Amino acid sequence: MTRLFREVAREFIQQRQMSEASRKRALNRLETYAFPRLGKLQLQSIDAEAIAETLRPIWTTKMETASKTRDLIIRTLRFGRPDGALLETTLAKAITDRLPAQPRRGNFAALPYQDVPALMSELATKTTMGALALQAVILTAVRSGEMRGATWEELDLEAGIWTLPSERMKMKRPHRVPLSASAIAVFREAATMPNAGRGLVFPGSTGKPLSNMTLTKLLRDLKIPATVHGFRSSFRDWAAEQTSLPGEIAEAALAHAVPDAVQAAYKRTDFFDKRRKLMDAWGSFCTGRQNGHVVNLRKGRR
Repeated sequence: MTRLFREVAREFIQQRQMSEASRKRALNRLETYAFPRLGKLQLQSIDAEAIAETLRPIWTTKMETASKTRDLIIRTLRFGRPDGALLETTLAKAITDRLPAQPRRGNFAALPYQDVPALMSELATKTTMGALALQAVILTAVRSGEMRGATWEELDLEAGIWTLPSERMKMKRPHRVPLSASAIAVFREAATMPNAGRGLVFPGSTGKPLSNMTLTKLLRDLKIPATVHGFRSSFRDWAAEQTSLPGEIAEAALAHAVPDAVQAAYKRTDFFDKRRKLMDAWGSFCTGRQNGHVVNLRKGRR
């Protein structure tokens, strides 16, 4: 049976578990930005070129809206097409390849994610606590202060889980970080350092937490035009362009407030299993083990 994109999109939104307000916002976003071009097209005929042309007018001016619209389009295709699952491995990257680069968001200079593996390789040659802490920040996509204050008590390296208490989180709620093999290796190396402590994972020379300036100076010495915080944006851009998981999974990995549409699911599960797959893939990318190709996150853990 031939089905039109707008019909399937409405059906997809109706069957989603979300508040009525969130459902209305999602539908309004599609009606405003997607339906004028894609609405009357047969679902099976929609490709990356058509989606890119749909998003082009807002891609560099309404970036958040464009990204959310793209996610809704891709998820509609995944929902309604027999080959939807196969599209996930290629479609997001193919769309981005056809669009101009988006301006950097916010006040934190970010290193393009394509350059992160080279930086990680350079950091791996340095035997300092600061270099290890910076590698850990990049691999886990946490805030600098969260990493600099990390304690061994919070870490379960055997299970690959780092549990941050609510008082150390910006959102004031506990946050579990799934640790990739690359991240675990960095933590284990920190335990062997001459100034390794029993409390802090990355103590400074005085036994107190490293200062943020320690990590900033390291970037300056390497002539990296980015801030420590900016690596969270590097991770977010990589997740958007190189994977096909819904955007809220990456937002949950960054411990951001998630949209109303997924609040209930977040409270139940915090997307931990999906976030583990995402962080495993990010760790592999950062250490150069998957050559920057699109990550198929339906294959399970590496």
